[in-house]
Parts: sequence; structure tokens; C-alpha cells
Amino acid sequence: MPRRHPIRVSLGIIVVVMSVAAADQPVGAHHGYTELLDFAVSRSGSTIGYHRLDFRDVGEETHVAVDVELQIKLGFVTLFRYEHHNREIWKAGRLLRLETKTNDDGTKYEVTGEQTSGGLRVKTLRGEDTYPAGTMSATYWNMATIKQHALLDTQRGGLLKVEVAPGPAEEVELGNGTKVQAKRYDLKGDLNITLWYTEDGRWVAMQFAARGSDISYTLFPGGRGKGKA
Repeated sequence: MPRRHPIRVSLGIIVVVMSVAAADQPVGAHHGYTELLDFAVSRSGSTIGYHRLDFRDVGEETHVAVDVELQIKLGFVTLFRYEHHNREIWKAGRLLRLETKTNDDGTKYEVTGEQTSGGLRVKTLRGEDTYPAGTMSATYWNMATIKQHALLDTQRGGLLKVEVAPGPAEEVELGNGTKVQAKRYDLKGDLNITLWYTEDGRWVAMQFAARGSDISYTLFPGGRGKGKA
């Protein structure tokens, strides 16, 4: 297990909507995704929520909205609740700006980040740090994630050190019953997760362990509709 709870370090991002002035471009012009990434999140086989990423091209920028809502219940009693909302702006493969808010079972976090001449300046409720300009966030949609040795924790704002071990190509079943070939990557260190990407660089699955349970992501192509867990 990583030093931090996997859910709390890997699901980061969302809730401040940024205004844009440039005209919208066709979705998919820069980032490669032509539709919503809509993952059902399951714990030991039972669905506990969702993790969604929506993409919009604005001029030469890619605006990414990430929303995560998880809930573990015992009957009518909620045992655990997690909400993470993140808005990011990327350009030419570089993270320009992000704003996130998280409710981790009652504990609140906020992170903002912006590229400056000195690097990526990140502010949290605890203070401020500056990281190298090429620092990527731990949001996983960009396959360049697997080439990094450190990722920005979008919930707490610190750096997560990782080592990546490529695995074989495997068959991944999607939520609509179709199957795709995707290459497996195991990330170890401050994150202990497994990611799968297709040959054209699309994120299609994730797994990790949390509190003795297996957490898995199942992608529903085209999405299941807003509000559906």
C-alpha cells in the first residue's frame, strides 16, 4: 500500500469553472479524445460511484473537467463519501492551470496551480510551492503519465514519486460489453495503481487496492448520461 490512501491521492480534480474567451474548436483537436471518459468505479465488484473526464478544445488549449463521486453505504448508512472536482487547462502537452476542490469524507482540500516564469506554482490551504514547468497532474488521461517519475497530487498539492513498469498487452472489457487490446502499466511508489492504455494512447481502465478492497474502473464508451453512478 502507498503511504497515502490511493483514493485520496489518485482521484484528484474539479469544482471551479473557468471562463474562456476564445471560440471553441472541434473536440478532439489536441488531446485525442472525441467523447466523455465515463468510468464506473467498483469496490470488490459493487459500484460505488463514478469518475468522469470531459474535454473541450478552446483555441490551442485543452480544457479538462474531472468529476469524481464515490460513496460506500451499509444499508441506509453512508460509511464513506468522496467528492473531487478539478478543472485543468493544457496547451501543447503542458499543464497551464488547475483548480480543484475535494471533500474526503468530511476533510476539505483546495489546490490551485498556474504556470509562471519560474515553473508551476501550486497553492493549497497549507501554503505554496513551485515545481518544474513540465510537471503533470495525476489525472491519467494523458498517456505521457507513464513517462513521469513524479506527478502532482491534485488533492493535496504535493508531488507523488512513481516508478513505472510496463506490462503486456491485455484484453480489457468495457462497460458496453465490447473488448479492446490495451497495454498494462504498473505504477509503484507514492502511488500503487495499474493503468491500461490502447495503442493510440487512450486511457481505458485502472485498478488499485484501498483498505483491503480492490478498486476497479470500467469505461463506458460514450458515457451513461450525467448523474448516473
